Amino acid sequence: MATIEETFERTMRSKAAIDAANAVKRFHELVKSGVDPTTAFLQVFCGVYYLVPPVPRPDYLLTVSNLYDATKEAHAYVAQLKDEAEEAMAFLEELMKHEK
Repeated sequence: MATIEETFERTMRSKAAIDAANAVKRFHELVKSGVDPTTAFLQVFCGVYYLVPPVPRPDYLLTVSNLYDATKEAHAYVAQLKDEAEEAMAFLEELMKHEK
C-alpha cells in the first residue's frame, strides 16, 4: 500500500500530466482558430503558476459517516481524474497520428 506522500506525489504528477495535455490541446485549438502561434503560446503556457497545498489533515473525520462521505468524495475525484486522463490520451493519440 502506498504511503500518503507517495499517493500525494502520484496524484500531483498525474494532474500535472493532464494539465499539460490540456494546455497542448488548448494551444492547438487557438492556432486552428487563427490565433498566431506566439500569442497562443503566451496565452496558454506563460503566466501559469501551480500552487501545491499541503496534504489536508483528516481532522474532520470524526464519525464513520464522515469517513464514508470523504471516501465518496475521493472516489468522485479519482473518477474525474480518470475521465480527464482518458480525454487527454485520446487527444494526444490523435495528435500523434497527424505528426507521423
